Amino acid sequence: MMPLRTRFTVAVTISKLVTLAETPSTTEIRPRSNCTTARPAQEAAEEPGQNEWLQVQPGKVANLPAELHSYAEQFCSAVDNATVTGAVNTLAEGGDLNEHLVGQIADQMQLEPNEVRARADQLRAAHTQQAHNIVGENASAIFDYANQHQPALLRDAINKHVTQEDPLGYDKVVQAFWLDLPKHPAAILTARNAAQLEPQRGRDGTITVDIPGHGRTTWAAAVRAGLIGPPRR
Repeated sequence: MMPLRTRFTVAVTISKLVTLAETPSTTEIRPRSNCTTARPAQEAAEEPGQNEWLQVQPGKVANLPAELHSYAEQFCSAVDNATVTGAVNTLAEGGDLNEHLVGQIADQMQLEPNEVRARADQLRAAHTQQAHNIVGENASAIFDYANQHQPALLRDAINKHVTQEDPLGYDKVVQAFWLDLPKHPAAILTARNAAQLEPQRGRDGTITVDIPGHGRTTWAAAVRAGLIGPPRR
């Protein structure tokens, strides 16, 4: 019996949806996983030489390396909510902390301004890598899409990731990407394994797919039902 979640490789070729290199990128929809991160905790634990910070609690992302994890905890516990939100949003949008934010954080954490900036740069790099690991394959394309078309969803996901170690906000970002894909039907109709689900475009432009065991349904309905699309956590 075929699993509920169908493997489907889509060639994302339309630049208006996401900005990609000239060589088409591919996104593979993997079988459903109950893991809360892109990399299962048990897999990390079984590998020799792995540190304790790789362990994952249910519903949480893997901890950063010990020093950076300590920086993040101190930041979230010592700094007021408004400043935390302002700093996270600024860094998430690719900006640098302004003098006001640096001053507020430095005063509340009893640090020198240069130390605040250095820690912020380290944390941004580490969380960016984590976010790419959480989203998985084709993360760069998905984040490019979200920056252009779903900035509020992306900000919310990043805020939950950084302040609560919660990866689930990214699921909404990824789902939005897949729901928007039919706006550029060639990405679906010309996929390498299109014959697997026999995608068709109706006269009204609606894309439908034939899901084994479920029959023909619209692409959007299949994504929302979890029959195709990102793995559910």
